[in-house]
Amino acid sequence: MLRSLVGSEMCIRDRDYLVGAGYSKVLVIGYTNNTDHDHWVLTSSPSYDDAYGAAWNHRDLAGHDHLYFSANSGSGVYELVDIDLTLLTATMVQLLPSLVTSNNDGMNCLLSVVPFAPTYAPTDS
Repeated sequence: MLRSLVGSEMCIRDRDYLVGAGYSKVLVIGYTNNTDHDHWVLTSSPSYDDAYGAAWNHRDLAGHDHLYFSANSGSGVYELVDIDLTLLTATMVQLLPSLVTSNNDGMNCLLSVVPFAPTYAPTDS
């Protein structure tokens, strides 16, 4: 679940968002119609040199979105857990390994059982 969405932009309820990731970057596009949009390029942490071939969203029964990305290189399946539009940063957590492939697509599974154990964003100690 995206646990931290910092920046007043993410509080605008009348907007939809597209999110993509790859090569240590996360692209967020917020839009209200075909002509009104903003975008942010965030640096992801930890740093990954992978292309993500699949991305998908699970919305749990509590209404929280879980955004997942699968690396083509086989380095794993990752969950995007934090976005900070002020600092232009994002945090991804590796959930499990994946297979090397260039044959993968994403999907949305809204109101379904989330297929992974809950993750928690790293904290500074």
